[in-house]
Amino acid sequence: MDGGVISLAISFSICYIFAILVAVTKADVIWGSTEWLSLISIYVLGLIYISLFYLIGLYVSTKTRQPHISMLAALLIWAFLVLVMPTLPDYLGKEIFPAPSTTKFMYDGQLGWEHERREVLRKIKKPYQDRGFTSVEIDSIAKGEIDAALKPLQEKRRKSEQDFMKKIGFQFAASTAVAMLSPFASFTLAGNELSATGISNQIYFKKLTEPYQSAFWKYIRERQKEERAKGRNADMNTQLDLSGRPKFEYKETPFILRIAAAAVPILFLIIFNILFFVLAVKAFLRYDVR
Repeated sequence: MDGGVISLAISFSICYIFAILVAVTKADVIWGSTEWLSLISIYVLGLIYISLFYLIGLYVSTKTRQPHISMLAALLIWAFLVLVMPTLPDYLGKEIFPAPSTTKFMYDGQLGWEHERREVLRKIKKPYQDRGFTSVEIDSIAKGEIDAALKPLQEKRRKSEQDFMKKIGFQFAASTAVAMLSPFASFTLAGNELSATGISNQIYFKKLTEPYQSAFWKYIRERQKEERAKGRNADMNTQLDLSGRPKFEYKETPFILRIAAAAVPILFLIIFNILFFVLAVKAFLRYDVR
């Protein structure tokens, strides 16, 4: 048993080291300690994953007497775990917690928000426009009225987004829970988290962008005020000089956060390894050589 795992580990290690050497020598990137630690973690993850399928094959071979049946059974188990099971979580999650697609929600929500907003502003500004006031004067005179009219719309939009995100959260939680039952899905989820391309990195990136978005839109509003002060009509469709806009600085996800996010799927892989190891040993001890 140990010899088989070691043989697979040696083959995997040679390929992995070769891939790293190619990336280091050919790719124009600078790797820091976080990246190297992630590479080592992914290597260990790969060893855990391939050892699992070795143990599954060992268990199947001890439960069957004919080699061709053993090979066919192992192939069917592999196909089920790798090809079938990973496709079930998304379907089951959508069935248990149905929610509209993000693109449809954002598109329809933005269109509805803009339409309602323009209607509110049109009704407020029309009496002032009929009396000959300019856009700059209207924005100054009717500021309190406009803010009061837009507040219910903003609250309605905020509540709608919260409800949508709650549905998406439940859907994702259900899909992830089911996905953990597939070793391939657990391996993929853990690998994504360790390489900073998973869900936790998306959440981390969103937290990084929130302060920047606030600063950016604050800058836009200030530029629009400057344009209106010059007597020009400035709205969301007006082209502005944004040369002085705030700059966004991206910071890599810390390694400790990557490990924490990958801990659960890695734990599932370890549990699968222990389970099939015990099953394989038990089946081997009961094997009748006659």
